[in-house]
Amino acid sequence: MEPKTILIVEDDRDLLLGLKVRLTAHGFTPLLAPDAATAIQMVAIKKPDLILLDLGLPDSNGFIVMNIVGQLKSLTPVPIIVVSARPAGVYREPALLAGAKDYFEKPYNNDALLKAIERELGEETPKLLEATACLPPPSSTN
Repeated sequence: MEPKTILIVEDDRDLLLGLKVRLTAHGFTPLLAPDAATAIQMVAIKKPDLILLDLGLPDSNGFIVMNIVGQLKSLTPVPIIVVSARPAGVYREPALLAGAKDYFEKPYNNDALLKAIERELGEETPKLLEATACLPPPSSTN
């Protein structure tokens, strides 16, 4: 099975590289976009399996990116998970209404974000099966 591609749209270089390392370590293929224009171009050309999207971008905002991605008819729907410094209490509901599947406020829990990614990509069970396939069979004591 080919690794799933995740587009990371983040203008903070340290966070962008940190997410890249983390996702690569978990078997995903990350694509990097530091701004909205690059993100929209990469979505149209590379057709990622999932998008991690910051709302605050230097040339636009995540809501506009979600709107444009939703209008790209050549794509099957791409799940979007918002990862933003903007307060969840104010921005979660509008982001979900705009099409996001989940919302994480920075700083976020890495394990929870990975679980959300796996859930959206439908990979929770296969990774569990892969892990259990490496275990020796249980010993029988009769």
